[in-house]
Amino acid sequence: MRKVVKEPEKEHIMKLTLCMAHDEKDDKLRESAVKLLNECAPDMGQQLCEYFIVHEICSLGYDQKANVRQTVARNLLPKIRSAIGFIVFIEILIKVNKVN
Repeated sequence: MRKVVKEPEKEHIMKLTLCMAHDEKDDKLRESAVKLLNECAPDMGQQLCEYFIVHEICSLGYDQKANVRQTVARNLLPKIRSAIGFIVFIEILIKVNKVN
């Protein structure tokens, strides 16, 4: 995964993952999107993570399906946290915990 992300195709990978995250019919695709966003976060850079990945993760944290929300909870800390600023991370936790 890391070799692919470091190539110039970052934008393409991000677009595909975001399409998966917005698939209303298939919760397994949304779960996979969360996992991919987590894996890609360290290689995408802080700015891209804070402006795109964080918002997608927050959005998926409000998903109607419990399994998608659980996947968000399991994947929030490992790699996304290391790719974003501490204050942004705390803001995510506050937003997600207000609803759930």
